[in-house]
Amino acid sequence: MNSAQQRNCCVMTMGIKQVEQLVLLFGRTRLLQLLHRLQNQVQPQLKHNALVAELSDYRLVFLLPSYNRLDTLQLVYELDDQAERIAAQLYDTALALSFGICQPMVCDTLEDAIGYAEYCRTHNRDMERFSTSYAFYTPREKESLHHRFSLEQNILKAVYHHEFHLYLQPKYDSRTHTLIGAEALLRWIHNGMCIPLQEFLPIADENTCIRLLDIYMFEAVCKQLSERKKQGLPLLPVSINVSRSSFEDGLYYLGEILDIQRRYDIASSLLELELHEEIPFERKEQVQLFLRRVKEAGMQCSLDDFGTARSNLHILSWIDVDQIKLDHSFFSPPWNSRKQILLRHMIPMLQQLSIPVLAEGVETREQLEFLSALHCTQIQGFYYSPPLPADRFFQEHMGSEDSSSCDDTD
Repeated sequence: MNSAQQRNCCVMTMGIKQVEQLVLLFGRTRLLQLLHRLQNQVQPQLKHNALVAELSDYRLVFLLPSYNRLDTLQLVYELDDQAERIAAQLYDTALALSFGICQPMVCDTLEDAIGYAEYCRTHNRDMERFSTSYAFYTPREKESLHHRFSLEQNILKAVYHHEFHLYLQPKYDSRTHTLIGAEALLRWIHNGMCIPLQEFLPIADENTCIRLLDIYMFEAVCKQLSERKKQGLPLLPVSINVSRSSFEDGLYYLGEILDIQRRYDIASSLLELELHEEIPFERKEQVQLFLRRVKEAGMQCSLDDFGTARSNLHILSWIDVDQIKLDHSFFSPPWNSRKQILLRHMIPMLQQLSIPVLAEGVETREQLEFLSALHCTQIQGFYYSPPLPADRFFQEHMGSEDSSSCDDTD
């Protein structure tokens, strides 16, 4: 196939989902047998001089000249049906496939087309589901990929150029309006502008750069507290977010942050870890081990974003956390009766379980009074203050002489 034919050729890659588990169950040889049988069955059925070849890691690539979108989808359905029947005959098991499709004229070379097809196959949002999935690579996807790659590189550069900054949002006791702590929040300030969190955090989370940012933030908190300690200034407890990637690293992550804590000589009682609801709580033993190690280190641990779509009430029967933070969405507009009904039941339930509750995202006095009536008095939100640069936070909320470094940004 010459270069002109390649540019007019639809390229499709196919992979087997949960392939690692299948290799463990049936062995490499038997899985390759399935793949070869599928390849041999489908080759005679291809039209327009189409070709199929084997790639590494139990994948196939299809070169489909003159295949339009409908033709390609028809082939996907046929492959899915044949693979399912072969798997049932050979191993009495179910099988799910994933496909990535690069349409003609998107790429200059066959190698690029295969690479882009693989990208959309493996980054498809349905990739984690045990059912066959497919995704088309388009010029828009190409632009998105280039933007994503550029952003990934810029995240790493920003770490080393100290463009990530520590912001703090205060936590108050609404009964006495006294400061009881703060949450550490990450802000990326590039050329005087704040990069929106939603623009870079999902990418950092996917490629595990978030692990680097988690450690960066933990050290920034310890460094800030250490500097105040040396100056004889008052200290306060600060909570730091733990991403899923850091949680997955478990004891290794804890070892890193404990080394940082010891290096800066910060009391464990001043440090709290916040677990997000993206943590895989279905892995009960892993979660319990993590929490146990945190408590053994003398730190506190809270559950963040409680009440979001991923909430699992059953975890309350066994999870041992020091606090639960109600998600800010309960207090974002509109503030209505439905949210109030949920809170009237949720807060007393948590209190009966003897789990302290903090309301995050409180914006108005009406919300504050509503929570006070439910004896929920630990408050974080714009009612008291937006997140502030660390030095400005201490100046405004603890009366220190620090100076401001940049404008407020949420």
